[in-house]
Amino acid sequence: MKEPILLYEKDSRDVTVCKTMSEAEASIEPPDADVCEVFDAEGLVIHVRLEGKVAGFFGNPGTVKLEPSEVKDSKRLRTVILAYLHACTY
Repeated sequence: MKEPILLYEKDSRDVTVCKTMSEAEASIEPPDADVCEVFDAEGLVIHVRLEGKVAGFFGNPGTVKLEPSEVKDSKRLRTVILAYLHACTY
């Protein structure tokens, strides 16, 4: 895995670049875990998991954990970056 780590929020099309994996984990709020795609600098897909979630209004929202995969998707990373740059131009 090669840092920095890129977070892409599919619903808002926002991109966040984090220096480290722990910074990336802290940047993702538990309710947003299912709308984030995460990549390393070379396009390695990083899975987003939610641990310890307890349902209910007063339940624990859980903790976001990131796990590097064996899958490299440089094409998807490129698409994400280009979509973000395109959205920024308007």
